[in-house]
Amino acid sequence: MFFEDLERGKKGERYVCELMARRNHKVKDVSLDFDAGFDFWIDDNKVELKTDYVINSSDNLFLEDYIEYSKGDSAQGWFKTCKAQYLFYLDEKSMTLYIYILDELRDYVKENRGYIPYRSLDDGYKRVYGYCLNKNLVRNQVIKNSEVC
Repeated sequence: MFFEDLERGKKGERYVCELMARRNHKVKDVSLDFDAGFDFWIDDNKVELKTDYVINSSDNLFLEDYIEYSKGDSAQGWFKTCKAQYLFYLDEKSMTLYIYILDELRDYVKENRGYIPYRSLDDGYKRVYGYCLNKNLVRNQVIKNSEVC
């Protein structure tokens, strides 16, 4: 499952790079530079991309809070450590892109933490804990696949 998720992420990165380039945005992929703390520069904006295959049926973003690795190590999740200004959340099934201001998402979670479902997922390599936040609860911009061409 870990490698399938990684491949989904790479597919999403290629899609978003092409989408933004077709819309005349300057895109620089920094996803392999782990010190950067985000995936892309789009124009002058730092962007983190998450590709999700469940959002289509659940309507929820999964905001990774904490990670426990099978080897016993642990780490803060990307939702706490990411240095991006924007979160791009790609619905892999419909190829719909949801765009959020990351600090607005963080503020919303902080203010409503007790009301947002907190779940865990296990991919065999790690157990990830995070918030399941309805995609429509926080202001966002939506780019649907039909708007791409």
